[in-house]
Parts: sequence; structure tokens; C-alpha cells
Amino acid sequence: MKTRIFRSRRGFSETVSSVIMTAVVITIGLATWQFANGSTALIAQQYTDGVISQTDDFLERYCINNIRYDEANNMLYLYIYNYGSITITVDSYISLSSGPSYSSIGVTIPPNHLVDVGYHVYIPQDTWINITCQTRRSMTINDRYFQS
Repeated sequence: MKTRIFRSRRGFSETVSSVIMTAVVITIGLATWQFANGSTALIAQQYTDGVISQTDDFLERYCINNIRYDEANNMLYLYIYNYGSITITVDSYISLSSGPSYSSIGVTIPPNHLVDVGYHVYIPQDTWINITCQTRRSMTINDRYFQS
């Protein structure tokens, strides 16, 4: 007759299985929390960067203060005033109703300064001039001038 070696057929004790199950649940929970926390931090950082970059758009304020044409020298002057709190770079464009267009690119205006932008152009009598000024952040001002 063969002798059998009887092994214990019992599993882990309830205490050991509870400890293992708790460790698995805590590990899965920490991994999930770490993933969610990292994703949330990334989204929050991207949102913050977007808001900060738009802040300069709100601080950018300027206007065309005056438009003057000097017939003796054939010069059109735009007086652009920056009443904002940041330095701006303005591109200005004029187009005459009779056809030709002119531009002045990259005029830098410090805060609280008035700058004149001159165009050497002949403007005939009874001519409308369309004026567009645009900053590098795309804030646009349109104006019209009539040479009578």
C-alpha cells in the first residue's frame, strides 16, 4: 500500500488574504489618483497659461487721436495714442478711394505716448481715405478721412 503525504488543503488565512486584498486596492487607488492628479494639473497649467497670455490683450489700448493732411508737403499724418499699460507694435494701412494703398509696418509705441505716422502721398480733392491700424495681437481700429 502506498503511503500518501497529506498536504494541508487549506488556503491562506483570512488575515493574510485581507492584507493582500487591501494592498491591491490601495495600489490601484493610488495609481488612479496619481493619473487623475497629473491630468488635472496639466489641464490647469494649460488653462493658466492661456489666461495669462490673454491678459496682455486686455492691457492693450490705443486710438487714432488725429488725422492731418499737409498739402504743401503731400504728407498724411496719423497720430496714434497708446493709452494702455504695455508697449504695442502697430501696423497701419491706408487706401485711397481712387485706388492706391500704403502701409507702415512695425511702429512701436510705449505706454502713454503719442506717435505720428507719416505717409508721403498725394491725395486729390474729394477723396475718401480708409485707415486701418492693427497691433500684433490683432486689435484693429478702422477710421475714415475725407480730403475736401
